[in-house]
Amino acid sequence: MTSKDSLLKRLFRIITNIIKTIWSDLSSGDLISTLQRDLKSIYQFYLDDETRSRLSAMKRFRRWIYLTVLVLKSVILKLTPTRRVLLLLSILMIFSGSRSEQNSHLQLGFLILLFILIFELKDKLLAFDELAEARNLQLSMLPKTFPEHPNIDIAFYMKTANTVGGDYYDFREMDDGTLIIVIGDATGHSMKAGVIVTAMKSLFGAIGSNPDISAFFNSCTKIFKGMNLGYLYMSLTLIRIKNHLLTASIAGMPPILLYKSKSKTIEEISEGGVPLGFIECQYKKTDIELEPGDTILLMSDGFPELLNDKEEMLDYPKIKEYFKETAHRSPEEIISLLSNAAEKWRNNIPQEDDIAIVVLQAK
Repeated sequence: MTSKDSLLKRLFRIITNIIKTIWSDLSSGDLISTLQRDLKSIYQFYLDDETRSRLSAMKRFRRWIYLTVLVLKSVILKLTPTRRVLLLLSILMIFSGSRSEQNSHLQLGFLILLFILIFELKDKLLAFDELAEARNLQLSMLPKTFPEHPNIDIAFYMKTANTVGGDYYDFREMDDGTLIIVIGDATGHSMKAGVIVTAMKSLFGAIGSNPDISAFFNSCTKIFKGMNLGYLYMSLTLIRIKNHLLTASIAGMPPILLYKSKSKTIEEISEGGVPLGFIECQYKKTDIELEPGDTILLMSDGFPELLNDKEEMLDYPKIKEYFKETAHRSPEEIISLLSNAAEKWRNNIPQEDDIAIVVLQAK
C-alpha cells in the first residue's frame, strides 16, 4: 500500500466520522430545543438587563431590528481589533463588487469569516482547557471519601454547572471524636466562585475547629471583607456531631432536612443567619439528639432550584417527598436515587447552577 493510499484512507475515515457525528446530531431530536437555548444564551450574554427590559417594551418588528443591531454591535466590540477589521472586511467583500465579481467576493468574504471563527474557537478551547485545569485543582481539594465513624454513615454528591464550580463540602474529625461537616455555595459561578471556595477551604482548615460556630462564621466574614471581594459571599451550613448530639447552624443555605426514623416524619432545621462576607451577626444554632436510623440531608440551592424543560423548579416539596421515600435506605443509595431524580427532572436541559448534596445517617 502506498503512502498516498494510506493518506486517502485516513481522510476517508475522518470525513466518515464527521458525517456520522452530524447525522447523530440531526437524529437526536434535540436540535430545535438546543438552538432555542443557544439563542436565549446569546440574548443574555450580549445584552444587559436594562437593554433587555427596553427591548421587551417594543413591538415585535422594531424589537427584532434593534436586537440584530445591538447583538452585532456587541459582537464587534468583543472581538480583538484585528478580528474586528477582518469582520468588517468580510462584510464588505460579501456585499460589494459588480455582478461578475460577486462570486469571488462572496467566497473571499466567507473565507475570512471562517478564519475569524477558527481564531475565536481556538481562544475558547484554550480558555476551556485552563478552566478544566482549575476545576481539576478545585475538585482535588474536596474529600474523596469520608472517614469511618462509629456513629454516622456519610455519602456525598457534587455536579458543577460550569467548569469551575461554586459549591463546596468538607469535614474535620477532632481528637475527641467530634465530626464537623460543612457544605457551602459561593456567589455566582466560574472563576470568581472558585476563588471564594478556595478561601473557604483554607479558613475551615485553619479555624473551623472553633466550638463557637457563630464566632467561626464572623471570623470568616471579617476575612472575606478584608479580601475586597465586592458582592461575593459564601453561604455555608456547618454541623457538629459528638456522640449522637447534632449541633447545626446555617449561613444563608437551604434548610437541613431531618428524617426521624421512629415517627417517619421530615423536620426542617433553618436556624442561622446571613451568608458569610455580608455582615457580622449572632448566628443561631439548633441542637438535636439523633437516634439510630435518623437521616440528614444537606444541599445547595442548585438542587431545589433545578429547572426542567418547562422552566419549572424542582423545589423543596418534591425534594422532601423524594427524601421521605428514600430516607430508610443507606446514604449511598439515597444519593444515587436523588441524583437520578434530578437528572430525570432536568430532562437534558443544561444545568444552570452547581449541585452539592451530603447525606448523613445515625447508626
